[in-house]
Amino acid sequence: MKKAHILLTILLLAPLAVLNAAEPADTSIRSAELMFKQGDFVAMGGDSITYMSRYSMLVEMYLLAARPDLDLRVMKIQRWCGGTADVYARETLDQELIPAKPNVVTICFGMNDGGGTKLNTETVRRYEAALTQIVERNSANGITTVVCSPGVVDEFSYENVTLAAAAFNAANGTPSTTNDAADNAPAAVYNRTLAGLRDAARRVAETHKTPFADIYDAMLRVMQHAKAGYGTTWPPRMSFRRPDRRAILCDDGVHPDTAAHIPMAYAVLRAMGFDGDIGNITLDWTNGKVAADSAQTVKVVSKGRMDVESKRLPMCFFDDSAMSGGYPSVPCRYVLQQCPFNQDLNRYRLQVRGLPNQPIRVTWGDRSLFFTREQLENGINLAAEFPENPFCPVMRTLDAAVWKKQVYERRLFEILNVAIWKDHFPGRKPEQRREEMRKSLGGFSAWASEEFPANRELLEACETIRVRALAKDEDIPLLELVRIRQILLERQREYHRRARELIKPVRHTLTVEPITSGK
Repeated sequence: MKKAHILLTILLLAPLAVLNAAEPADTSIRSAELMFKQGDFVAMGGDSITYMSRYSMLVEMYLLAARPDLDLRVMKIQRWCGGTADVYARETLDQELIPAKPNVVTICFGMNDGGGTKLNTETVRRYEAALTQIVERNSANGITTVVCSPGVVDEFSYENVTLAAAAFNAANGTPSTTNDAADNAPAAVYNRTLAGLRDAARRVAETHKTPFADIYDAMLRVMQHAKAGYGTTWPPRMSFRRPDRRAILCDDGVHPDTAAHIPMAYAVLRAMGFDGDIGNITLDWTNGKVAADSAQTVKVVSKGRMDVESKRLPMCFFDDSAMSGGYPSVPCRYVLQQCPFNQDLNRYRLQVRGLPNQPIRVTWGDRSLFFTREQLENGINLAAEFPENPFCPVMRTLDAAVWKKQVYERRLFEILNVAIWKDHFPGRKPEQRREEMRKSLGGFSAWASEEFPANRELLEACETIRVRALAKDEDIPLLELVRIRQILLERQREYHRRARELIKPVRHTLTVEPITSGK
């Protein structure tokens, strides 16, 4: 990608002292210039929070639906790496990320890099050095890196990052390097540590003139507003995993609930440079003329009634999204009240001029709302005002397809871990490592049998690796996994194609009606 097409997203912040590092900056995010060209390949990497496939799914849905003209391809490239930037740099960067040849990469680490302790210079140094290595290696290979800050821990439900990560990994069948409680820093202390790592990530981005996504600030703003209105304007709830604790954004204190990934996706998409204009329709009530942007085809069929065909689709948010997985979450509407996703990234605007000074009924699809003349003359954001709208059926289908695709990507890299598995557990006994590997390889083989029931080449290769790694305790060189990798990546492309084909122009009807007294 040409550097001339990339501008650094800068948060206009003064450097924060460590004691005040957990406070959000009193400023707004300034969008970068859009960093993509048509056909770009976007890779996403990170720790277990990225593994959850939630903010990454929202980002992918937005790229496909809001800008189908760019024909972007998204893939999570995330071998299990212990959840820290330095291990990712050592074990995934050269083996998987760079060979895949993406144009843009998003990297989101820090939650585990902080170690659950107070901020210290060595932690910052190690984290900053790892991010620098990732950015510089990517740049040398023509890849632009979007550097993402870590998020925050939940000030109500947080226990300790190490223990919470261990519990999450255990629930998902992923071994952890340790179960130690470290210093068991409270949430306010660890959020200051994460703010210090946020500042380090921003320094790396500024130094290398690459985009920066301040996930920390976006999440903290939502959490602080939620705390201020807890029990009144924010729905009170107890933690699902910790019934003795309340929760705001993260059920286990560390891994955000489904809706809490909205501010994460917001920060990433803003750093990518999207201006948020999905559609604009302007109707002149006096003469019936209508104007629209190039992605909308609008025909006035009667007074105030318009038939529209839209090539670009706004985001729709579902509390029962496929990515929720049945786990409890604060409703999306509460998060959207505090995160300006719709205002900054998801504007599908209707403006009507020359209306009489009467209440105005706007009907979109099968839903109607009332607005004032002044509101419509200034313009309303239909995507925000009508959460249920004619785009929802397509976006629900896309939601399910992208979820299935990203879950596939989780499993794709598991078989590739076998080449580096032993190095992850220096403190474990050989029989403990073999047992963990046995479970992982057994689970992968069972999955492969369901996903590729007719591919004897893949299934036999997986069985051979299982026998060699377990029964014979052999090391498996990466070169011997090339064919398996090829088969798995071919299927990933098929998942992308299926999701991409769901995005087609949507036809819908808008009706504007002034309401006289008594009607």
